[in-house]
Parts: sequence; C-alpha cells; structure tokens
Amino acid sequence: MAKKYASRFRLCHVKDRMKDAKPGDHDASCDVGTGVIDFAKVLKTASENGMQYYIVEQERYDNSTPLKSAEADAAYLKKLLI
Repeated sequence: MAKKYASRFRLCHVKDRMKDAKPGDHDASCDVGTGVIDFAKVLKTASENGMQYYIVEQERYDNSTPLKSAEADAAYLKKLLI
C-alpha cells in the first residue's frame, strides 16, 4: 500500500500487538518493538515511500506507565528511523 500510494501520505499510526494475544483481543497493544509486528521492515518501506511522521497508539501498559512506554516507543522508533 505504501508503494501504491507513495508521496500521498506523510503520516501514519503505528501499534504493536502482544505476541500471546488471542484473536479478537482488542486490548492487546504493547510497546512498539516488543510485539509481533516487524517494524524494521514496515518503517523502512514507509520511509522509502514518503512517510515522515509516525503516531504511536497504545492502550495497554503492562508493568509500565504511559510515560515510560512513550519513552521506550520513541527510543525504538528513533533507532529504526535514523
């Protein structure tokens, strides 16, 4: 999709999904990079096709706080996007 609509979108939402999540579990988000999504591949393709901004969505903070999760998410995304 990123290739098909290259340069049309500059912003996207990202959300990772827990590895042990069951189908239909809508509250299974986790820190970006700790779940099942291959963000290295996804973000590389997105960036190569004009994506510039990423908004993290996360509803669950197991053993963490929203602030600590946001810091971890930002650090992971910076590592992949630089």
